[in-house]
Amino acid sequence: MANYIREIRSKVGHMPIFLNAVAGAVVNEQGQLLLQKRTDAGNWSLPGGMMEYGETFVETLQREMKEDAGLLVEPVKALHTFDQGFTTYPNGDQA
Repeated sequence: MANYIREIRSKVGHMPIFLNAVAGAVVNEQGQLLLQKRTDAGNWSLPGGMMEYGETFVETLQREMKEDAGLLVEPVKALHTFDQGFTTYPNGDQA
């Protein structure tokens, strides 16, 4: 998690905050979809994560794919946007 988000959390605690995040669908030649097991909640999801201050969505996706899966990617197209997500993380943080 970025220092920027830690700084916000130090001021607001677990209160809900708005965060921008990305996830990427990586499909191989056999049609298999890449999933990762999340370390925070233990569920399976597309690789991705939170945008750091000053990043674009493409830069965020490229960084997260490298960090999470060791992949260098060039996004082809945006598949979908979600504007009404809300999550309470295991540590109590709300976003």
